[in-house]
Amino acid sequence: MTGNIGQLGDGDAAATQQAAQLLASRPAPAAAAPLASAPLSVRWRQEVAPYAGVSCIFDDKAAIASHKTLRVVNLADGQILWQREVSGAIGRLAWWPQAGLLLTGCWDDKLHGWDAKGEALWTFTSEMAPEMQRFPPYYQRAAAPGIRSILPHGEMLYVGSAGTLEALDRQGQLQKRVYVQFGPLEELIPIPDSHDVLARRLVSGDPVLHRVSPKLTVRQQGWGHGLRDYLGSFGYNQVMHQFVLFFRNGQNELRVANVFNGVQNRLVLRDADGKALNEVNFGAGKTAASVTNSCYDRPAMLDTTMRNAAIVDLDQDGTPEIAVATANGKLYVFDQQLKLLRMLTLPSGPRTLAVGDGEFFLGLHDGAIVRLAAQGDLQLVGRLSGAVLTLDRVGGQLLAGSAKGELLALALE
Repeated sequence: MTGNIGQLGDGDAAATQQAAQLLASRPAPAAAAPLASAPLSVRWRQEVAPYAGVSCIFDDKAAIASHKTLRVVNLADGQILWQREVSGAIGRLAWWPQAGLLLTGCWDDKLHGWDAKGEALWTFTSEMAPEMQRFPPYYQRAAAPGIRSILPHGEMLYVGSAGTLEALDRQGQLQKRVYVQFGPLEELIPIPDSHDVLARRLVSGDPVLHRVSPKLTVRQQGWGHGLRDYLGSFGYNQVMHQFVLFFRNGQNELRVANVFNGVQNRLVLRDADGKALNEVNFGAGKTAASVTNSCYDRPAMLDTTMRNAAIVDLDQDGTPEIAVATANGKLYVFDQQLKLLRMLTLPSGPRTLAVGDGEFFLGLHDGAIVRLAAQGDLQLVGRLSGAVLTLDRVGGQLLAGSAKGELLALALE
């Protein structure tokens, strides 16, 4: 399959047929042939927790969260340096280099700031938008728990929760709070060549992004449609922005790869102003993940159809490719114009992804860690005892964490 499959047909039926024929995203694939084994050297392997659900790399350490426990391990040997308990399940971790703070966002709306040695410096409590509290059943507290996103942005810290965006200083003091209805603010994304950030909601009444200035003025960015309006705008819990990835093409023009998960699963290519330039329709999919999520602190386990996406320069020619992995075990690699370059079948559903130099790695549901380089086939490079929930490339090693609490460090050099 080397033809450009980005352009849709004249109607929804033609688009759906095209997606079914060319992308084959339904039904689930048959069992794949065994992968070639190319194991990476194991630097260390460690059982650290009931499961390793959220990770954050800073300095020469890794922070690993498991329910209400935060552990910090030494990347050199996997030894636990310190651990702390908090009052609510930890769902988000971030390192703020300018402030030297490790940040933990919790189910109970608490954001904790720690120094690198584990001293608790401050705790901030986020406030849910009043409109969210008054609008059951979709946006009650049980349906939209806690801190959903953390973004250190220079001297300011942005915190997204259930319909609320807050800005804090280094001391954890609130500088400004605005309400962004409706839907939890799942991700805050820096915009290249700008001081603004994008706010991506998990699910909402309208699949739009919001653009936030340093003064916390908020306006709708749009980007809720593809080439055809009726394939993009589904109300309420029917569609979500799963990934928003910025990159520069061969002409150094800023582009956006925008992945939707929902009734129609799509990859949309946009220019810097958000205009849709091209589109791939992956066919009918599941509705977006509900905000009612009993596994808040295990975000990688959400049962979404569009599982992973990344920008990677596989052949290292300065022109990036776009990789997309779907829950049914398909891996697609597109060029910067959305021409399909490769389609591969994974032996298990993908859970997480990490990009390297001229290669990338996928952590799978069955515990396998696989690698894809420029022209090679998929290779099995390591394995964990449970589903791979975290995967981080740091320096010369790859750090993976599993649903059974196992950490594995693999040497890349």
